[in-house]
This record gives sequence, structure tokens and C-alpha cells, in this order.
Amino acid sequence: MVRTPVRRLGAASLVAAITVLLTACGNQVLMVGDSVTVGAGPAVQSALDAEGWSTTVDARVGRPTDEALAVVRARRGANSRFIIESGYNDAGDPATYRARLAAILDELADADAVVVVTLNESRWYYATANQTIWQLAATHPNVYVADWAAVTRSTPGLVGSDGIHLTTAGSAAMSRLLADLFGPAALPGA
Repeated sequence: MVRTPVRRLGAASLVAAITVLLTACGNQVLMVGDSVTVGAGPAVQSALDAEGWSTTVDARVGRPTDEALAVVRARRGANSRFIIESGYNDAGDPATYRARLAAILDELADADAVVVVTLNESRWYYATANQTIWQLAATHPNVYVADWAAVTRSTPGLVGSDGIHLTTAGSAAMSRLLADLFGPAALPGA
């Protein structure tokens, strides 16, 4: 009897093979955000990818929410799950922020899941923006809220002196928050 040699995969090759399989099964996540995501994006991507997700981060310093909508439309592709971290650059105009966030959520009404990250409430209008996030999430069954404001209230040292941008500990905390919300990606055939 002749035996065919079995190819053994090293850990890195196995992870790569699983990632390819998961990507083919629709486990893509697109995170769209502003300068907070510029800072936290790599930690979030690493945490979600460790859970089996295939994560893409698209962030730009100063990005307003209407530009986030344009990015969602342009990069939607095969993505079925989204993280929206936006509002620090336009929440000062509550009506405009509401309309822009509503447009994003309406655009993604058929997505598997949309996670909207609340804002650290370092300015009065960020609290108003967070009320908008919660209200709009209640009207969209596929929308979930990552309550970053609650995390920053309960744990000092997660944001810098400007009350917006994350410290290293803040990036780690945001990545844990989002990884906990997403949990492990479903395995093929599960």
C-alpha cells in the first residue's frame, strides 16, 4: 500500500487558510471612521482578525459623517458587517449629524450587522450625538451600539487631554469592546 504524504500546515499557514475560507463565507468587516479610527484601527483590526473576521479599516483625520457615507457606498463590496465610528467632526450641528448618520444606516439596512460607536462625551454636543445614535439604532433592527461613552466614563485614561483621541490603553479598550460585540466569526458550514 502506498501512502500519499499529508501536508502539514504550520500555525501561520493554517491561520491564512482559515482566513481565506472565512472571507469566502462573508466574514468581512469594514470599519469606517475619522481620526479616532486612524489611531484605534490597527488594534481593532488585529482583535477582530484574531476572532476570525477579515477586517478592513478606512479612516481619515477630519472625516465628516457624509464622507463616511461616501466611503460605505464606494467600499461596500462583499462586506456584510460594518463598524461606523464618526461624528467628532460634525456632531456640533445635531440636525446635520442626525441626517448623515440616518443616511448611512438606511444605506446599510440590508447588511448583516452595523455597529455604531458612541462618542466620548467631552463636549455637550457629543452627548446629543450619542442620543441620536441610540434613537436611530432603535429604528434599524440590524444596528448595534458599541457604547464607547460608557467605557470612557468608567475607565479613566482611555482618551488624551483633548477628550477625543485615544491613548494606547484606549485603543486596546476599544478593540476589546468591538471584539466582544462581534465575537468569533462563524466557521464555514457552522
